[in-house]
Amino acid sequence: MSRSARLLAAATLSTFAFHAAAAPLVSESFDYTLNANAAGQNGGTGWAVGSSWSLTPTPTSSATITEGLTFSSMPVSGNALEINEDENDDEVAFLRRSFGNAVGQNGNFYVSYLIRQSRDITPSFGNGTEFGHEFRETGATGNPFLHGRAKRSGGFSGPYEAAIAVGNNLNADTTFDLPEDQTFLAVFAYENIGLPNFTSEDTTSTFWLLSESDYDSVAAAGISKASLDTFNQASVVEFVEDPTFGTAELTPTDLFGLLAERGTVTYDEIRGGTELADVIAIPEPGSSALLAAGLACLAGRRRHAQSA
Repeated sequence: MSRSARLLAAATLSTFAFHAAAAPLVSESFDYTLNANAAGQNGGTGWAVGSSWSLTPTPTSSATITEGLTFSSMPVSGNALEINEDENDDEVAFLRRSFGNAVGQNGNFYVSYLIRQSRDITPSFGNGTEFGHEFRETGATGNPFLHGRAKRSGGFSGPYEAAIAVGNNLNADTTFDLPEDQTFLAVFAYENIGLPNFTSEDTTSTFWLLSESDYDSVAAAGISKASLDTFNQASVVEFVEDPTFGTAELTPTDLFGLLAERGTVTYDEIRGGTELADVIAIPEPGSSALLAAGLACLAGRRRHAQSA
């Protein structure tokens, strides 16, 4: 079913609850004009008041609003973000925005988004193409203090390496198949990090990459780390024994960034929160039947109108 058909059916069935999901702390569905420049846009929820997306480095990269991604029965809206970084440049393109929240005090934070990667070229040996995200203090240089990435680990055809990091620790990685031009749901968990101060000495970070069939299984089983571990496409866990964040705080002035290197990455349905249920949206039970009924109703009305 096309994205437009889903949105039309959802509007027709507005008297029904289409999906059930906890409210994310921050979200972005890129509900902006198609083909518009993403830099300067300021929609979504939970971002710092008055903040907007900004792109670096601008000479060799672009960030554009493109047609939204679909992913099995996952509720979606708006359009999507496409970040492109020049294939011959060693830079990583970042689209960043002030986060706007101190996150909370329960020590856990979760991030999810849909991603689709087009590598544009076959990178030379040792050069990667990357997607992922980061958290960074405003004005900070060097490695960000919190981020997750997946990149080509070397060679001409893979494999790919999934990495999730705290501070400068980049030791957690795994390999997995990341087909070009296929949409995945990336889910990142940062636990026991003493938010908002990021000073815990025992930080566990986990990254799951879900295919559509993986997502369907998780939605059917119920959202939990156990269901993600059972059905995930790739998983990484990192244990950090040192207080790598120091006294840095994740405050409304800190930046959240999405990235691309040597290729094009499409992002959609950005969600962040303090529970897994905040960031993995699933259809409400029975909504598929309601959706089918709504589409049938629309089709019936269309046929009636044509015959009248």
